[in-house]
Amino acid sequence: MFDNYEKFLGYLNVKLQSFFEQQKEYICCKEGCSLCCKTGVYPISEIEFLYLKSALSELDYELRVKILDKISQLKKEKMQQGNDRNWTYICPFLVNDRCAIYEKRPIICRTFGLPYFLDEKIKVPSCLFEGLNYSQVYDYSTGQLSDVKFKELGYKQEPLAYNLSKKFLYNSKLAEVCNLNFGKDKALIDWF
Repeated sequence: MFDNYEKFLGYLNVKLQSFFEQQKEYICCKEGCSLCCKTGVYPISEIEFLYLKSALSELDYELRVKILDKISQLKKEKMQQGNDRNWTYICPFLVNDRCAIYEKRPIICRTFGLPYFLDEKIKVPSCLFEGLNYSQVYDYSTGQLSDVKFKELGYKQEPLAYNLSKKFLYNSKLAEVCNLNFGKDKALIDWF
């Protein structure tokens, strides 16, 4: 069922590994760091949800129940918020600061940490504002990654942004080659 999607992820993971390696001077991500999982809406496509759901079904019973209880509670909280578009939450798959479905995590989780292009603008990872990824070369006055700071600080590799927006990836040549249709897109919690 997921052959084409896993093929897509295989190619994407190789690319992402090279991007993270190329930008390693700016990346603070490490095992146990879960800031990116603690404030978001986690938009995912239909195929990503089905893949995530298959991962959920593979978890041991107690962990699965714990995650489903979190999801139920989050849905109640969201209703109380009146579907506020700015409402964020801790990912229900985050357990003890680790992703319970890491190997089957959505694309947004795989790409998080790198700057990317969206509508001809560079978007930076939110952890930058917590003093993490790329914070050392970010110019807060211009809202841009600074090639001046990069040079002043003596980094070897300039800070780069990549074509990693979901809009780009869902419509990429890679998705076409893998004969992949992502389906509609919704916030993680709205799929349940």
